[in-house]
Amino acid sequence: RVIPGADETTVPVLSDPADSAATLGELTDGSGVRLTGASAIVDGVTYHQVVWGETDAWIEAQYLAPPEAWRTGFETLDCEPEGAAFETTDAVMPASNGPHQGPAAGHILDVLYHQGEECERLVVVLGAGLGIDGEGRWFGEPASWVPEGTMVRSGTSVVSVVVPGLGEVRPVASTLLLDNVLGLASRTVDGVALDFVFDGNRRAAVQILENPARVVIDLRPGPTGAGLDLTPRRGGPFVVMPIDVDVDGRGVGLPVTVVGWGRPNEASAVAELRHAAAVSGAGASVEALFDTASTGPQRTSRYAFATADWTLWSPFTLTIDDLAPGEYELFIGENTSSESNSGVYLRFTVAG
Repeated sequence: RVIPGADETTVPVLSDPADSAATLGELTDGSGVRLTGASAIVDGVTYHQVVWGETDAWIEAQYLAPPEAWRTGFETLDCEPEGAAFETTDAVMPASNGPHQGPAAGHILDVLYHQGEECERLVVVLGAGLGIDGEGRWFGEPASWVPEGTMVRSGTSVVSVVVPGLGEVRPVASTLLLDNVLGLASRTVDGVALDFVFDGNRRAAVQILENPARVVIDLRPGPTGAGLDLTPRRGGPFVVMPIDVDVDGRGVGLPVTVVGWGRPNEASAVAELRHAAAVSGAGASVEALFDTASTGPQRTSRYAFATADWTLWSPFTLTIDDLAPGEYELFIGENTSSESNSGVYLRFTVAG
């Protein structure tokens, strides 16, 4: 939080770590800020980088007090034991023993990351009392407890936190870059969720902390080896997982399942199927039977489908069937006629 000097009432927020930098705004005493973890020393003065709207800014270290209690202490907790890890499952958190003296969680207030000796740790801080101050900044306070039915969905390289009735993720951004973890605020049928996607495979174990309410996710390295690279592919407004896991080199079976997230313009996406070629996008088009929950089945080589939102990420599952054995390339991008359309290219082999 911000603490002005003895003769000052506000603290300047700077564009760069320098006394001569442009002032982007000012913060009053007690204002909360989120540190990015970056620091700089310029002319003997220490600056810390902070999140400022959709960009980053800098504040002199002397004007920043130690973080609130809910931002500290989590790194000293023991990592959940190895045997507590789970994969490809849904874990519904049990009801708390209570009693509950404070507010229940209504939004995601913050996400913290810590690299420990035994595990990586993500902490999702759940908040209450969300609002906007007179200068247009989001604020909130930590919730006291996690509602019954809070769900943590875990796969080998994806962990999702879903809280019943969760309405907002603000002031957390819709896309978070936390070292080698990508956080995606997603719109689902259960409300707003926070999906964490990892570079490389992870095993996850979860514990719930209350007063204040936090979901603590401990991550350890997952299985590795040929055909087990589950690092997500990113391109434009899409994040897509590799197509299946081709461990033995013989190719994948039918139907081919594609899992990803998108936030395309006007919530409209397209999947284009081609024969694999030396250059991406150069192969001949291939017709197949596509299907998604939002659009339904259609036999085509260019399948347009809808996503639930474009302000937040929307998870989707696409299946492709009725394909002959062979090597293929799938492109997923925005549904536009522009030749510069950006997206994700995925290659796969259908087994004979």
